[in-house]
Amino acid sequence: MGERIADSIIVKGDAAELFDLTADIETFPRVLDEVKAVRRIGERTSRWIMHGPGGEDLVWEAEITRLEEPKRMAWRTLGGDIRLSGQVTFNALPDQQTEVTVMLLWGPPAGQSTAAATANELQRKLNRALRSLKHYVERSHLGQPQGRA
Repeated sequence: MGERIADSIIVKGDAAELFDLTADIETFPRVLDEVKAVRRIGERTSRWIMHGPGGEDLVWEAEITRLEEPKRMAWRTLGGDIRLSGQVTFNALPDQQTEVTVMLLWGPPAGQSTAAATANELQRKLNRALRSLKHYVERSHLGQPQGRA
């Protein structure tokens, strides 16, 4: 497929709850600014719309290829403007923290050369997406300790 990139971040939050948030793909537009819309079209398939370069939208369909609750989720695109496969893993750490790691294999968007869609730009976008996830989780109930009864 092309380039491989990966990045990790430590998030204050429960691994199982982070997995559930990520598995609920229709929440991505609230978490990631570049994602305009995600809609489920089947049990394991979805349609994505993302802000693309030059103000044009990128559109594709994706399929979840692996769900290992609450540890790992993998996916691949089925067609459209992006060729991508990847996985996200959740490693529970002490003190209600979770290491979130994303690994991607990608090809340039349809009609673009490898030079136009560099691995460095995708790496920056991945890092920004992980920081957005961290910000979202740590400012929601997921980043807070559960109350005592």
